[in-house]
Amino acid sequence: MEKKRYIDIIDRQQIPQSEPQRQYCFMDIAREYVRQLTEAKGSPLTFHMATFGCPTV
Repeated sequence: MEKKRYIDIIDRQQIPQSEPQRQYCFMDIAREYVRQLTEAKGSPLTFHMATFGCPTV
């Protein structure tokens, strides 16, 4: 079982309270997290999406 990873936010007081600055802040945190994971893995991260078509209504 893989160990859970947590994003460490050093100073929570630096997170903006207004939008969209708040969203941009979290995108920067996520970008840095992905960069660290990519560096640890040694290759770019990828993903796979499987779809099964549109549901009938």
